[in-house]
Amino acid sequence: MSSRGFFVGQVIDDLDAIASQVRARCALGQTDLNGVLENFFRDVLNLVRGINLTNLNADRSNEPGLDLGDETEKIAFQITSRSDATKINSTLKKITDEQRTKFKTVFVLIIGEKKAKYDLDPDAASALNFTSKNVVDMTDLGREILGLDITTLQSVHRKVANEQARIRIELEPRLPGGGYATTIADFVEPMPTVIRSDATIFFSDETTESLFTSVDDARDRLDEFITKLSFLPRLTRELYGWLIDQTSATLEPGRSARVNYDLVNRKVQLADTEGDLRLLSEMDFIERDEPTEYGRSAHWRILFPVTRRSNFSDAFMPFLFAKRLKAATLMSTMNFEPFGPTPTKALKSGL
Repeated sequence: MSSRGFFVGQVIDDLDAIASQVRARCALGQTDLNGVLENFFRDVLNLVRGINLTNLNADRSNEPGLDLGDETEKIAFQITSRSDATKINSTLKKITDEQRTKFKTVFVLIIGEKKAKYDLDPDAASALNFTSKNVVDMTDLGREILGLDITTLQSVHRKVANEQARIRIELEPRLPGGGYATTIADFVEPMPTVIRSDATIFFSDETTESLFTSVDDARDRLDEFITKLSFLPRLTRELYGWLIDQTSATLEPGRSARVNYDLVNRKVQLADTEGDLRLLSEMDFIERDEPTEYGRSAHWRILFPVTRRSNFSDAFMPFLFAKRLKAATLMSTMNFEPFGPTPTKALKSGL
């Protein structure tokens, strides 16, 4: 799948999940849509249509007829979970003379699926030049997203990906007892399963010769590194591994491996690549080296956050490359048996 196809598919899936949550809520008679949802679609519509909607309910609670408006473009939206003609006509009738002056075009955005045909109130509709085409749903929004340029599409993807979990929790139907089925734990990535190593292979390899004082020293430094890795989200760990795999630096003792900053920005298209890089930097897995000459690229320098007096950084990458191990795979699986048997296995074998 192309990166464009990935972004479109992810956005459509997330919007459909939000619409499904709205349907579940409405089925229980909970049809109120709070400001969180209005603001979410305000931001999405602004990105998709290149407009500047504001929440009309921000200053006046429950503005009659309309939720979002752009006075410059004279466009307004009502955001609703109901798709029936009664709701549409009710919205049109509530629009005031003042609002008709401010907004020449009004849309009703249905969070779900609209009807095939609407019997609109002729007086209310004609006053706004409102037709069935002004009723848009998630399918219509998806078609607009499909036609976006790649830069705008990435912005929409980032917005929806960052917000959808919070929106779905906000919209979760209340249970009869007043509670909710979902808790924050359902949206927090669990700690990874880690397979540690006794570091015997790591210590005895010719690439790491004399870099550790003992096998215990090698194991302790490896354990320290693994522990710090385990606190990173999986995709952030994989990005760190990918950076290691991309390095073309000469692996000489005392010389840091580096990856071109611009290369990373162009090749990596995660939902929040900048956020992952910031996290790696904050936790001392990478460090940005500024260019020494004008017009040259910055670089990400690979770091290994273990005891600073250790030679771990000089040992890890040469060992990895000598054994033809992919760092991205290693960081994803968190299986470090290539560095030596797990401590339990080592004990059983008499090592």
